[in-house]
Amino acid sequence: EDLSLSPTQSDEIEAIKAGMMVDMAEILTPEQMETFQSAQANGDDTRSTMMSLGLDSDQRAEVMGLMRITQNKVMAVLTPEQRAQIEDELPRDRN
Repeated sequence: EDLSLSPTQSDEIEAIKAGMMVDMAEILTPEQMETFQSAQANGDDTRSTMMSLGLDSDQRAEVMGLMRITQNKVMAVLTPEQRAQIEDELPRDRN
C-alpha cells in the first residue's frame, strides 16, 4: 500500500511486526511457523495462509486475538489520513 510512511512510522511498524512474529512462534508449531514465515516472505495473503495451517481451535483464537492487537498497534502509528486510506481499501480486499 502507498501510505507514504515516515521513516519513524516504518520503523515502528517493523518493530510491531517483529513482536508479532515472536508471539506467533509461541502459538504455532515449528512446522506451522515455517509455513507462515515462508508465506509472509512471498507476500502471500495472511488470511489464506492462516486457513492453510490447520490451526486447532485454541490456536485459531490466539492467532485472531494477536492479529487484532497487531492491527490496532499499527493503526495507532498511522495518521488519520493514512488510517482512512486503509479503511477505504479494506472492503475491496475482503471481497
